[in-house]
Amino acid sequence: MVTFVPAFLVPATATQSIGMFEEYRSLRAQFDPDDEAGFAAAAKERFGSREIDRGTVADVADHIEHVAAVGGVAHVGIGSDFDGSDHTPVGLEDVSCYPSITAELLERGWSVTDVLAVLGGNALRALRAAEDAAARAG
Repeated sequence: MVTFVPAFLVPATATQSIGMFEEYRSLRAQFDPDDEAGFAAAAKERFGSREIDRGTVADVADHIEHVAAVGGVAHVGIGSDFDGSDHTPVGLEDVSCYPSITAELLERGWSVTDVLAVLGGNALRALRAAEDAAARAG
């Protein structure tokens, strides 16, 4: 499942993020585990204004192509991480932007069948197989 998290897509952002993760852990340690609101406010103050290279739809397509080259198109899906990341690539701010992934892959010569597989067909196939296995296990 290809994520849209910039640190996994853009090498410069990955390098920048290493330091930010350390700061994040240090800041987290200053708050009681139950004080999520206090920690969230402090994290927003510390990290909210930092600029990062968010990447683009092309960076996501590059990553999709890399995963497909390593594991095969039948093993690639989209796992945007909209619910776990504050930053997404430019042009992929929410699910309404998915057509831009379709357009990018088609422009690169991908077949409609392979694009449909990546955009959900592969995930549905894997979930069906898991359901079948669970049913057989009883």
